Amino acid sequence: MSLEIAERLSSQSVPNCWVERVRKFRLLGLCLALLLVNVIAAIRSVRPEDFNNGFENTDTRVIHSRISQGLDTPKDWYTGDWPLHNGFYRPLTTSTFQFDVALWGDNFAAYRWTNILLCLVMPFAVLWFVLELTASSAKAYACAFLFSIWQGGLFEWWLLGWLWYVGFALGIAFKKKLGYSWWVVFAIPFIISQVFGQGWVRDMWGQDIAYRSFNWPPGRTALLCSLGTLVAMACSFRWIRQGSLQWLVAACAGMAFALLSYEGWVVIAPILLFAFIVVPKQSRRRLSLLVAGSFVLAGLYSLWHLKVLPTDTNYQAQHRRGIANVIPEIFGWFLPDLNPIWNHRAELSLEMLPVMIMPGSILVYFLGLGTNVAALKVAKKHWRLISFGLLGSLAAYAPYAMAKPLTHYYYLSAAIRPLYVVALVQALIEAMNLQTTAVWPGFERVRRFLWVSPTESAHPQTEDH
Repeated sequence: MSLEIAERLSSQSVPNCWVERVRKFRLLGLCLALLLVNVIAAIRSVRPEDFNNGFENTDTRVIHSRISQGLDTPKDWYTGDWPLHNGFYRPLTTSTFQFDVALWGDNFAAYRWTNILLCLVMPFAVLWFVLELTASSAKAYACAFLFSIWQGGLFEWWLLGWLWYVGFALGIAFKKKLGYSWWVVFAIPFIISQVFGQGWVRDMWGQDIAYRSFNWPPGRTALLCSLGTLVAMACSFRWIRQGSLQWLVAACAGMAFALLSYEGWVVIAPILLFAFIVVPKQSRRRLSLLVAGSFVLAGLYSLWHLKVLPTDTNYQAQHRRGIANVIPEIFGWFLPDLNPIWNHRAELSLEMLPVMIMPGSILVYFLGLGTNVAALKVAKKHWRLISFGLLGSLAAYAPYAMAKPLTHYYYLSAAIRPLYVVALVQALIEAMNLQTTAVWPGFERVRRFLWVSPTESAHPQTEDH
């Protein structure tokens, strides 16, 4: 019934007020669904834990101790190092811990409520950021839901390998009926792996991004900084489009919020620089001003940071890693299967040839590399959004690349990378001709109900995506 109502409302004879009411109903439903997904993620991610013992929660206990005993005051952490005294400026983050100490005392498990609230807000920040960048509600909601899946770990990692093979099988099965190329067949498993694969990445302590976000109080450093960064960029894109001073002020406020939260805020400058890829020529003058201003501010912050805060703490020394570990990871950002090939390079010899052709060997990774290339070829029409999603997410991770990885280092990156994945999915839908009614006659009725065109037009102020 609702589909029939939506179809009638799409005609010109229906009063605009009714069209607007159904549109608002749809948006409310999507927002509630987005919130529900993240509530489920919170329930799944928060687990019983002994916060009074164990290495993982040492930071929480130290911060509580120094704040509760008055060893560190707001004046200390707003003018210098935060309570862990490991050489970082994080006053806003510390203030949230001060609030937790006042409210919960030594009930450390309750500190997670602050993290949970931030995690519930973050998908809506992703939604706003993508909406301002692309003016596409379809892309915005897709990115927000995808980020929610990654943030909440709402996918079992062991299913990924099976989906990879299922993708191949489905690609071959429907090739003749839909008439797409072999490039598409090879692209399908890679794109599936990109949709579901990000959330199960583990750090050196075996923890995923869901644990660091929902369950680990110090992980709020990345949450607060990411929230401020996305708000700053969303307001920046609105100012670039409209030129209203209030949005420039709001962008500066978001940047200040991120600056006071975590040193990772400096990535705003390179991310805005990469936005030249998607922002049209007529809007690049304002973008140039933002990029120049953000780089100047990041430079001044870095100079102040080096002058005021220590750079040789034990924490920083023990968490550094060599460049040899970083380079394969960066190449793997663009072609993910290059990384395991590099790690298994010892098998690349004539003596190892019998092993190389066995299932689960390095040959599988070479096949995976082929799917990486195939996906990029299929999606070349959407190269602008793909490039911004890849380069922007890499820039978001860059400040932590030389450190031994913890999964909250990938948090802001995980908020930007969905642009790349959603562009791949859109390209795949177009390449497989799924936007037609040939596969499923009900597709057109659902499209009308959702008010989403299969090839939604680009923003009038944004380059072709």
